[in-house]
Amino acid sequence: FNRITEQSNTYIDLLVGNHDMADQGMQHHSLHWMKAFNFGNRLKDGPFRVIDHPLHNSHNLADPFSYLPYTEDKAVIEKFFAECGDVCFMHQGVAKVPMGSGFLIDEILTPDMIPDHVKHVFTGHYHQHNRVSDKLTIIGSTMQHNWSDTGDDRGYVWYDTETGDIELVDVGAPRFTTLNMDGRGSCDWSYNDNLKNKYIRVQDYNSTMKDEIREGLMGEGGALSVEFVPKVPGFTRLDLSGTKGSFHLPTLVEEYTKQQDIDDDRSKVGKELMK
Repeated sequence: FNRITEQSNTYIDLLVGNHDMADQGMQHHSLHWMKAFNFGNRLKDGPFRVIDHPLHNSHNLADPFSYLPYTEDKAVIEKFFAECGDVCFMHQGVAKVPMGSGFLIDEILTPDMIPDHVKHVFTGHYHQHNRVSDKLTIIGSTMQHNWSDTGDDRGYVWYDTETGDIELVDVGAPRFTTLNMDGRGSCDWSYNDNLKNKYIRVQDYNSTMKDEIREGLMGEGGALSVEFVPKVPGFTRLDLSGTKGSFHLPTLVEEYTKQQDIDDDRSKVGKELMK
């Protein structure tokens, strides 16, 4: 970020999200320290802007931008849209759109809340990139975080304010992938570009050659890490579309045990581990 701002008159706007907040009143959040980077740049008020309150048309652009940090108050969103510019950035979940894990949470933002004059709304909060509607895009994270993200495209979003075109730009970040070896102990790692810069999970391998496989994958193959699993366990996503309330871990666990018909003894073990 600092290199970008040193080479150009570029603003980097940091929109406060739910995981940045210490309290709903925004009196304390984890992005305050970024203001310390506002030096050595040609912009009068510094390149980094920490946005912890609704902000409208601060750049004086032809297409006014508006920003809204995370909120759990629907009235705040409605007031924001009543005053917003042509392009909006929010840290907000979207109703009836599941998170990457499959959880459906009772979010308050819906596409029909977006005013007619708004060209596009970009939201954060979720990790998966998702074009929800013609006027609403969940940007997603810039990289994969764990094995459940396998196969997901991640990166930055490039938005053309004149044409309205939106492009997801891959930044070449490491990815998670599974390699099925069909019982083999080796292969020509150097010709498999799918292994480079990846976290590899190996299945159906020759168990007597684990050291050789790891050496080949991380050497010629260029993998970042290697783990061996006899079989990746399947999982069933939990459907919470009919539930009420917020994301509450004990409630989710209770619902999961019911849907999966988990016996009481196994359930007790899991609950003890959560303590």
